Amino acid sequence: MKLRNGLIVSATALAVLMVLTPPAQAGQYLVSGSGGPGFKSPAEALKLLQKMVIPTFVALRKLKAEGKILAGGLPVGARAFVFILDASSNEEAGRIIRALPLWPMLKW
Repeated sequence: MKLRNGLIVSATALAVLMVLTPPAQAGQYLVSGSGGPGFKSPAEALKLLQKMVIPTFVALRKLKAEGKILAGGLPVGARAFVFILDASSNEEAGRIIRALPLWPMLKW
């Protein structure tokens, strides 16, 4: 088989190459974070809000301003949030989510 760049490869080699190197395409990911720790006291709740929750929402607002978050919100009656993330790959989506301060505390 002759490729656009003039290189000639066998169909088997081309199939193996396609399997081993999946395309890196941009995608939109529906992300949902829920759960989280309970609070034992108002002081503990305040500390968690200041150190984890508020910084997470600041980061989400920054991602929205950068165009990485296309839409999102808070489901009614749930301690959760959802958003549509625009990322170039699964790896980028994972990096963005793991960089959120609340990442280790929520169910994703």
